[in-house]
Amino acid sequence: MRILLIVIIFYSLVLKAQTYRRLTDPEKVRANKTNATLMVEIYDEKNKPHGYGAGFFYGKRGHFFTSYHVVQDYLTNKNFKLSITQQGMNKSFQDIELIKCQDNRRIDLCLFRLTKNVPSEYFEVSQISFKKGHKGYFIGHCTSPFFSKQGTLKNVYKNIYEYITAVKVLDTLDPGVNKNVEFVQMENANHCPGDSGGPLFSQKGELWGVTSEVITINHSNEKFFLYISANEVYDFFKKAKDDPVTIIPQARIFVDPQVERREDIRKIRDQLFEQ
Repeated sequence: MRILLIVIIFYSLVLKAQTYRRLTDPEKVRANKTNATLMVEIYDEKNKPHGYGAGFFYGKRGHFFTSYHVVQDYLTNKNFKLSITQQGMNKSFQDIELIKCQDNRRIDLCLFRLTKNVPSEYFEVSQISFKKGHKGYFIGHCTSPFFSKQGTLKNVYKNIYEYITAVKVLDTLDPGVNKNVEFVQMENANHCPGDSGGPLFSQKGELWGVTSEVITINHSNEKFFLYISANEVYDFFKKAKDDPVTIIPQARIFVDPQVERREDIRKIRDQLFEQ
């Protein structure tokens, strides 16, 4: 009986250790969070690609975020179409609601929701306490679909523009957007066109932020690669999730298979790099 008990305890400890490794293995986390990431594409009146970026599921009820600037042209041109696609899917989602874009600070966020799909992978709705020096990943579509890169959390800024004008440059910087928005700065995780709106997260899968913008310091090569903080995402979501929705009509959703569009999307990316 004692031997049987020892064997049971031994195997339970082994199983627990294996489970812990599965939950904390950074590569498994990155693979899982890739499935929580979305491709966001905008098409013109001729069904030609106009622009693209990333998004991600937030919570288990189909809500998802992207950057406002990714979908801005779609929102301002009634002839444009929206495509939201998940990793491994050949067609984009067809039942989408728009909940809210921006706030009084013109924060670079938009919140949507799928009405007939429940995500298998998503980021938890939670706030975060940042710890500098910890490693994390972001996922986007700059160099290829659902591309990921690792970096190190360098700084958190309550007001990045105030910091830059006080420390880095002499002239006044008034961006008109993202005023008093908390940003996360990463080291060795330089994002580029196509990554905007995608998730930044820890090796444990905690959302750290949303890929947003790059600030280049005057008269130097110094750049700040910035992500809107997960705390801002949390606050935005809590305030907006029950707002009246706008149902996106089927006529404004593009659902054709993606494979045939890759070359056109690649051309758009190259044009963005040239700007």
